[in-house]
Amino acid sequence: MLTVLIVIHVLLCVGLMAIILLQGGKGADLASVFGGGTSGTAFGVTGAEPFVAKATTALAVGFLVSCIILSYFYTPTGASSVIQQGAASQQSSKTSPATEKSHGAAATSGTLGTVGTEGTAGHSK
Repeated sequence: MLTVLIVIHVLLCVGLMAIILLQGGKGADLASVFGGGTSGTAFGVTGAEPFVAKATTALAVGFLVSCIILSYFYTPTGASSVIQQGAASQQSSKTSPATEKSHGAAATSGTLGTVGTEGTAGHSK
C-alpha cells in the first residue's frame, strides 16, 4: 500500500513539474510552445489557459494531499514533538539544578586536566 502511495506521489510530482513548465508567459499560448504559428487554435478561441490552470490546481492539491498522507504513515508511533521535548528538559532542569552544576563542574575539570598531556603535532615523545 505504501509503495503505491509513493508511486502516485512521484507521478504527481512529475506531472506538476511538466504542467508548470508548459505554461507560457503573459500573452503566449500553448500552441506557440509547440511551434504553432497561429495562437489559440490548438485549444479553441480561449486558448489553453483554463485547462492549464485547472490541471495545475488539481495536481497541486493532489500533491499536497499525498504529502500529508505519506507524512502520516512515516511518523513513528509515540513520537513527541520538539516543543514537548523542550518542555520535558526544562522541567528536569528546574527540579535538580544543583546536581547539574556539580556534574558540569566535574566534567569541566576532567576535560581541563587532559588538555596538553598528549604530544603536540610534529613532536614525538
